[in-house]
Amino acid sequence: MNNEFDELAKSLAQSVTRRQAFKKFGVGVAGMVLATVGLSSQERGGGYCTLSVDLNGNYYTDGGCINGKCNSCISSASCSGVMPAVEVAFGACGGFPFAYDKARKCSC
Repeated sequence: MNNEFDELAKSLAQSVTRRQAFKKFGVGVAGMVLATVGLSSQERGGGYCTLSVDLNGNYYTDGGCINGKCNSCISSASCSGVMPAVEVAFGACGGFPFAYDKARKCSC
């Protein structure tokens, strides 16, 4: 254990060239930018068409769209109209269950 700490201290104490430091810093900044862009685009869209169930127990799109953050739209072009569900999946937002069509993507 003590030897591992000494090795870590030695590796941290070694000098790093300015070029290596800028390269590592640039990679870190680029990673943060890519992560931010990826998260913001996921929040804007990447949702699924929500479903309603009829009296016979069949699921149909109801014109809504819900994304991974439990934000919903009233209507979405790709979810508009009554269409039978292709692949029914279930989720929960704030403790409330909902059904969505895993095969039909939409954006909010």
